[in-house]
Amino acid sequence: VIMDHSKLQDLPEVLRIEEVAKVLRISRSSAYALAHSRNFPVINPLGGKSLRVPKDAFIKWLDNHTQY
Repeated sequence: VIMDHSKLQDLPEVLRIEEVAKVLRISRSSAYALAHSRNFPVINPLGGKSLRVPKDAFIKWLDNHTQY
């Protein structure tokens, strides 16, 4: 799958896990599992369950994990 970067650029600067799930077309629980995996660009600005993903880091992660 080739990602359309023009659509990715329209995303908010910081994504919620639900938005990551929508972009990747995976379930919310799968997105949370991904967010807790090693090398996924997640931040926890408020502590606890409030996970966020910086858009630029997410796009870079997608590029690095896309097989052509």
